Amino acid sequence: MFHFINSLVAYYKFYKSKSWDCSYYISNSKVNLKSKLSIFIYLHFIFFGIKRNYQPSKHFDINLYRYLYGNVNPIVDSVLNKRITDLNQSFAPKNELRIAVRSIGGLGDLIVDLNYLISIVMELKNENVRFTVFTKKNHTNLFDGCANNYFSVKEFSSNQECYENYDLYFISYDLWIPVKYNLQKIHLFSRKLCLLVEKNLTIKSEIFKKDIINECCYESFCRLRKITRHQFMDPYSVFVSNYYNAWMNTISTLDPSYTLKKFNLDNVKYITLNCCSDFNYSKHNIKIWGMENYLQLVKLLKDRLPSYKIVQIGVGPDDRIIPNVDINLLNQTNFKDLKCLLKYNEIHIDCEGGLVHLSHALGKKSVVYFGPTSSTEYGYPDNINIQGESCCSYGCVHVFENWHSKCVCDEKLHCMKNITPSLVCSKICEFLHAM
Repeated sequence: MFHFINSLVAYYKFYKSKSWDCSYYISNSKVNLKSKLSIFIYLHFIFFGIKRNYQPSKHFDINLYRYLYGNVNPIVDSVLNKRITDLNQSFAPKNELRIAVRSIGGLGDLIVDLNYLISIVMELKNENVRFTVFTKKNHTNLFDGCANNYFSVKEFSSNQECYENYDLYFISYDLWIPVKYNLQKIHLFSRKLCLLVEKNLTIKSEIFKKDIINECCYESFCRLRKITRHQFMDPYSVFVSNYYNAWMNTISTLDPSYTLKKFNLDNVKYITLNCCSDFNYSKHNIKIWGMENYLQLVKLLKDRLPSYKIVQIGVGPDDRIIPNVDINLLNQTNFKDLKCLLKYNEIHIDCEGGLVHLSHALGKKSVVYFGPTSSTEYGYPDNINIQGESCCSYGCVHVFENWHSKCVCDEKLHCMKNITPSLVCSKICEFLHAM
């Protein structure tokens, strides 16, 4: 312990001197040179490998050993040379920092994650940081035909690949939880990434239990911090999500004429409409209207906008088919078709959900009605957002586990009561007439 303390004193003097002539501080400390050698070298890498950007010019070399040990024979010299070379290589950074992000939610959650990821990539564009997004198999098709230089997308198969092949691994439960990280290496590339890991680990320890999010608690935490859903990944705003950037707007290999012709929509003005959300909850989902509202809305739109075709899109059960639409494409499109239909429509009508996020990523406007979720927290300001009379000022989202299917007021569509078809129709007509 005595030797260790004296070695710390010697190193502190050396560190404060801001000089690389460390021989004086070592030789004048009252510690045997051989006893403190390893302590001194590892202290150097702790302070300068983590606290500063790693610089190869500041490696220890064999000359320091020669000074400390005096004259050494060739055999000892070669052994020491190998040891210090191995030590330098072990602390040297790799060419790049590899980061995996696993998005486990639905389409909307994936796109919100990507909005935030692109904000990080743009801020770190001069750094050798490479991102890979792991998602569900069907979601990987979302990126077919898109020019994307921001990240790569892979189908998630197992955690093992992410743990073994990446330096930093996040799992997105709204909050990005770091489950594998090497702060020493991350710091060499970005101090802000280190801060993101540390902040999110702190939140995880308070709000999560065995990597399962307490959604109600986390939602309340984010409201207190006055952040929206677009920043839930990083509630302390280490990086700020620029969700206004239409990152999917460039479609390089998509031929719109083929898709539009296939659905008889070439040279036609049309409005897209979706009446499903979260397929697993579609039958009793309080985020969406009852069918009578959609029937009435389509009738009003046809009366007031006769030159526009109404096209139903999305994925859902057959009982969600709206019989009076012009073209029914429910369960009949792939992601390539959806992107094209949303990209070239006049406006999209939907509840808060995945296709609204996709439409916004394509740079298009939507009319969105909100019930249990808050337009302030979950909406895009450049959309036409219509908020219902929710049970509370912030909505009843995540109040209890099955909030999708049952309102806290014990009434199925309480949140949506004051959103009428005539109100939605007037908002649509107002926008289209102003174009």
